[in-house]
Amino acid sequence: AQGHQVLWADGTDSELWEKADLKRIKLIFLTISDFTANLTILTEMKRAKDRSFRVFALSRYQDHAEKYRELGVDFVYQYRE
Repeated sequence: AQGHQVLWADGTDSELWEKADLKRIKLIFLTISDFTANLTILTEMKRAKDRSFRVFALSRYQDHAEKYRELGVDFVYQYRE
């Protein structure tokens, strides 16, 4: 990520969302395939004040993609293996 600051973190950790400087975040990528973990992350994100960042998520299934959009994901890429 040349020229960009990247943070690899456990998005399910609520402490991350409490301590992170969210004003500096521009984009969050949800790239794990665990649907339940992604729902937990999205729930934590919704608690964040002053959310100005966008969210990108990968989804294998249509119903998961729809749920992500309902929860505020800006971009969903649905893939098939």
